[in-house]
Amino acid sequence: MIRSRLGALVLCVALIGLSGPASAKFEFNKIEASVVRVLVIAKGQDGKLGLAGHGSGFVVADELVVTNNHVASPDPKELQSANMTFAGLLIPDGGFKAENLKAAQIVKLWPELDLALLRVPGLKRPSLPLSTVAPDTSPDRGEAVFAVGFPGAADMGNASEDQLKATLTTGTVGRIVFGRGDNSQKPRPVIQHNAPINPGNSGGPLFNDCDEVVGVNTYGPRSIMPLLKDEKGNPVIAAGSPVTGIYFSPHVSALVEALRAQGVNFTAAAARCVAATPGQSPMMYVYFAVAILLAAAALVMAMRKPRQQVVRVVETYSEMLRRKGPAAREQARAVSEAPATGPGWLLSGRDSTGKSVRISISAAQLAQAKKGLVIGRQRSVSDLIVEDPSVSRRHARLQSAGKGVAVVDLNSSNGTKVGSRQLKPYGEPTMIGPGDAVALGDVKLTLSQT
Repeated sequence: MIRSRLGALVLCVALIGLSGPASAKFEFNKIEASVVRVLVIAKGQDGKLGLAGHGSGFVVADELVVTNNHVASPDPKELQSANMTFAGLLIPDGGFKAENLKAAQIVKLWPELDLALLRVPGLKRPSLPLSTVAPDTSPDRGEAVFAVGFPGAADMGNASEDQLKATLTTGTVGRIVFGRGDNSQKPRPVIQHNAPINPGNSGGPLFNDCDEVVGVNTYGPRSIMPLLKDEKGNPVIAAGSPVTGIYFSPHVSALVEALRAQGVNFTAAAARCVAATPGQSPMMYVYFAVAILLAAAALVMAMRKPRQQVVRVVETYSEMLRRKGPAAREQARAVSEAPATGPGWLLSGRDSTGKSVRISISAAQLAQAKKGLVIGRQRSVSDLIVEDPSVSRRHARLQSAGKGVAVVDLNSSNGTKVGSRQLKPYGEPTMIGPGDAVALGDVKLTLSQT
């Protein structure tokens, strides 16, 4: 029994040492294959097909590519002025020969967001994770960003095979504003940055340090330089500096919302990215090594005595009170003095890897928590912890409801379900009773009385 408890303690310490926000450095080679060139094909008056332009796109799920609406659905008036009509979209997959060109089918257009979703049968490329961190939280001012795509200016003088090598530009976030490209579009969070983007970059991804998409590269401000005339009507050449260093990429949050409404099963990155800092303290590596050794020791202990391994460690109420300070301890005193009326509750089940999850809640604890108890992945903002990547930092709230329990979704990335019912973010509390199934992302739980 002592050995079992010691093993569990050692495993917890190891997991704590290894857990935390994602910390990484941008790896271009890791993401390049997921960024594609989108060719716009048009038909001339002679019936022949030709290239009418191109943009960029990126893979979000199996055979699904995102780009800008103005790339996937070019302005008919602009094509008409060139005596052409839109004929379709092609994705070069390994070359520009006919056998390498894959036809792209338009699945959904969102003109108000300047976004488009394409299906490309036969395109076998890895999908990119989309950041689901709120735009008012990430990315921060001064944070590094990386624009990847196919600007037309980079094609000049290059061999055709080099035109399928994506261009990388880097910069930093200046600010996040609430804006739009033109009056026909819906206002939305937009990242202002100085990573250069040019015609051809449209529809490509903007990355953070953790190789996660945080924005969709769309537009830059136009330099307006009107030509003047003197008193005799002769033209005067205007002079001035073009606008540089200001580029806009709408925040990925609008795309995330649109894809969810479309039922696309994309990869969500819910943890905030923390960039690796050059010259980090050597103690970080010591902590990492100790965590590895402790995890190995725990594994050896576990193998000596067969048992069901429970990775989910429920924070005790007393631990939570110590973490939250004097105000919470005053609440604890009220709880301890209250009569132990009503049953306790247990949410038990499996996480996304099939491992056991157990969340115990006493009736007094639930009754005294006036604002409810938050279930989530991050200890600093949640009362009950579920260590699963599909669970948001603050996922859902449990609250007392008469003699039962109610649950509210807190705008989680992967949603909350009661039975087959998907809860609306910050909607009305939904009652759950013994035997009811509750899903937090990919964590499947059942409520029972204790």
